Amino acid sequence: MSKRLLPAAFLDDPVALARLRKADDPRLERLAGSKEVRVLRETLERLRQETGHGNRLLEAHHVLVLHLLGFYNPMMRSLRSFELASENHRVRKVVGLDRVCRSTHSDFLAVADPAVLMPVVRALREKLPAATHWRGNEDLDTLLENVVAFDASYFEVPVQVAWAIHTHYPQADSKKKGLCTPGNKTDRPMRKHLAQIRLNLHWATRRGAPLGMSLDGAKGSETDAFIKALEPNLIYVIDRGIFSFNCLEELHRHKSHYVARLKANIAFTPVRVRPLTAEDASQGVVSDRIGYLSGAARSKTPRRLVREIIIMNPARPDRPIRLITDLLELPAYIIGLLYQQRWQIELFFRWLKVHNHFTHMVTHNREGMHFIFYVMVIALLLHTLLRGRPPSKYDVLFYQMTLMDGQVDTGMLEGLARLEREKELARQRYARKKALKKLP
Repeated sequence: MSKRLLPAAFLDDPVALARLRKADDPRLERLAGSKEVRVLRETLERLRQETGHGNRLLEAHHVLVLHLLGFYNPMMRSLRSFELASENHRVRKVVGLDRVCRSTHSDFLAVADPAVLMPVVRALREKLPAATHWRGNEDLDTLLENVVAFDASYFEVPVQVAWAIHTHYPQADSKKKGLCTPGNKTDRPMRKHLAQIRLNLHWATRRGAPLGMSLDGAKGSETDAFIKALEPNLIYVIDRGIFSFNCLEELHRHKSHYVARLKANIAFTPVRVRPLTAEDASQGVVSDRIGYLSGAARSKTPRRLVREIIIMNPARPDRPIRLITDLLELPAYIIGLLYQQRWQIELFFRWLKVHNHFTHMVTHNREGMHFIFYVMVIALLLHTLLRGRPPSKYDVLFYQMTLMDGQVDTGMLEGLARLEREKELARQRYARKKALKKLP
């Protein structure tokens, strides 16, 4: 946002501010008005209060602003380009330093503490309005206050990242051995090595924003990362890749509940069948049973009553969704709707992968990369807070072009609004088609 605010980053300049306020399009106030400046200043002030080092000139709030500006600038992808950009008079005014030397920048990222950004993330998340699309369902609306979705995703990084997951792939000559045939997945990476890191994410479903994150490389599993960050008195929504009996025991120990997708190879022994309501049937629920998990050849099976709910997947009728939960009294369709909240994380990961710039890393340090991930989260929260929705690729293009000359193009603003209307109409058409399919 500070980035998108950069057209307004010189708002301390009374002449520039007067020029913006005299613009013909009243929507400019939303882009570069006093509200945005106030939120950005509150954000930076909070960070200044949280950090400080007696012998350090470059602090977290300087690096945060610099990387926020770089997020919307396609040319700021290396330490040298950050250094050069920091000498621009507008950037100097926003960052608060005359110049950010690349060696100092590198040293900061090597010792960066990503935890200092968490109070900023928390403050911005609390400003977001709660989701309102479940207001017609009081049960679900109340539950969402305590629902946290968890998932992990892999991001490709340069092979020089020593702590990443390194995988060796066949080279081009492996075609002779039949390993790289058309349609075979092995013909996709024609590189010798691939390095990946895993981002583990906790998601506050009611606010539609990240709650916490961690980075892993070659060591540690998704399940271990999930267990390490468990908190009491919450409802966790997890996928089958994270599910394990040890995971269920830890959730019970933390006095938290869960909704998880069950693996196909885990058996379930029913002791009671719950009747389905009309609402359950309308939401695709085909089975609701209470019993015990009983399939575990190598691990101890929990001996607590659990609930298995099977929901038909319209896109894949041959592969129904099999859920397990310890919430024994909630309506079955509510459990299905809770599991749907996990898709918010999938959309966030997609957004990160579209807008990340990891082909050239400014740091290979775990803490520095963690810091940069948090900067991207703050960018998302600021944009969502000030514009009412996450940034699209068209927003990113608009801000990049705006940053080139420091001018707000009202024609592009109109184009953004038109594209958003078209997308909204497409969503409405899809919702109508989906509703028609449910009719008998």
